[in-house]
Amino acid sequence: MRSLLILIASASIAHADAPLSLAWNLRAPAPSSVVRFDNVAATFVDKNVRGETYASTFTLAVKILPHLAPLVRVTSFFNEPASGPKAGGVSNPVVGFVFGPPVSGALKVAVLGGLALPLGSGGGNTGTPARLAAEKATALARSAMDNSMFAVNDLTPTLGFDIAYVDHGVTLQAEATLFELFRVRGEKVQPDEYKTNFTTGAHVGYFLVPWLCVSGELRYQRYLTTPVAVEMNPAARDNLTAGGGLRFAFKLGGHRLLRPGVSYSRALDQPLADRTYQIVQLDLPFSF
Repeated sequence: MRSLLILIASASIAHADAPLSLAWNLRAPAPSSVVRFDNVAATFVDKNVRGETYASTFTLAVKILPHLAPLVRVTSFFNEPASGPKAGGVSNPVVGFVFGPPVSGALKVAVLGGLALPLGSGGGNTGTPARLAAEKATALARSAMDNSMFAVNDLTPTLGFDIAYVDHGVTLQAEATLFELFRVRGEKVQPDEYKTNFTTGAHVGYFLVPWLCVSGELRYQRYLTTPVAVEMNPAARDNLTAGGGLRFAFKLGGHRLLRPGVSYSRALDQPLADRTYQIVQLDLPFSF
């Protein structure tokens, strides 16, 4: 009996010390040093013909101060539409920082300041239409949560906020982000001079054991202004997706932690639900 009690107590302590549940399409709610390869494969159907989109997002963040971590992100992609030419390319790079103000207890808070630079494939007045279509398809494959990376004609300042409760193996997280997109090239092919985009989401995770976490996520994107694409198709104003999966946590010594995970997501509303959008994600983050 004594051995059993010691075993239960040891498991409880380890469980309490388990790391936070790392979200799938939301940000980490605290600054950290991390190298992350986030890979998605999305399938959809247009007029009974299947299409596919593949994307790999690379993120590098380095905590230079206890509460501050500059970061850079970029995505490579390949799109095979239901009809039309295949195309691949590179997204707009994003540079920015995550600031985590000091908080006590089980709360974590983070503020993101970022800038998406208009350098992605398919942009400008002479950009390749197939690559531009691939950029838009990749935004949807990313659950429309990273639209500024794929708005290749726009310079986009970004401001985001995350708050999370992390305690005893439980993570409850909420996020909100505002994007202000300004057209700086491609005026002959893009009528919108500016767009205001908003994303939000919620994440719930629980560590079944110290090295295995199950989690779910709800994500919502909405244009606060009315771009031409929304005028033509009002259903394109917003997107709602949900997903969930399993993530492992392997401690490698010191502050090094490998947290691979796999998730599955689906679109919940029009127009993506009508196209039966399904997304599989393989995420490989390494923190140090």
